[in-house]
Amino acid sequence: MPSCSSAALVPEVPSFVASSEIADDAANRGLITFSWSTEGTDYVEFTYTCSDPRGAATDTASDVVILENGGSWYCENTSSFKVYSTDHFYHSPNSFATIGFGYFHQEDSTSVIVSITSFSHGLAYPTSGKTLAIIVNPYNPFPGGVPTETGNMTLSFAPSEEGTSNFEHGSSMRISWTDTRTQDPCVNLYLVLGSR
Repeated sequence: MPSCSSAALVPEVPSFVASSEIADDAANRGLITFSWSTEGTDYVEFTYTCSDPRGAATDTASDVVILENGGSWYCENTSSFKVYSTDHFYHSPNSFATIGFGYFHQEDSTSVIVSITSFSHGLAYPTSGKTLAIIVNPYNPFPGGVPTETGNMTLSFAPSEEGTSNFEHGSSMRISWTDTRTQDPCVNLYLVLGSR
């Protein structure tokens, strides 16, 4: 912990900036670097508030995962808010930190409000802090587009009961594949909804 500041000073955060306003797995691997400077502060802490794509704070925001200092967070305004760490993530009064954002199970982007709070002599001063809005794009396993070539893989599936490639919602589909490379330990199977 840094040395304590003067008790006469009310903590302030003159500067709080982000390397980007958009966390995107394809563009920056979902990593945003935050930089800040403070006055009269012993240390700072980040908190995160999320909204669903329609702008309301709901439990669907738990699809957002935040990686900070080796720990994983969900957003504090959801019932599933949880910290997978026994430590509070405190930072130096003047420094920077790279935070990871991931967003799963949604088609639309969402927003995360990142707040920085100053602490002095063990007390939090949230009214002296600042906030930044970060747009988090959903995870995209194919940033360059869906691959059209199978490469060393051969993929096949049995036709539907009607003998066509059209399947009813809820019906089963058997997919088979072979790999000409014996050193591949596993494969990833993606089902991508295409345009009609």
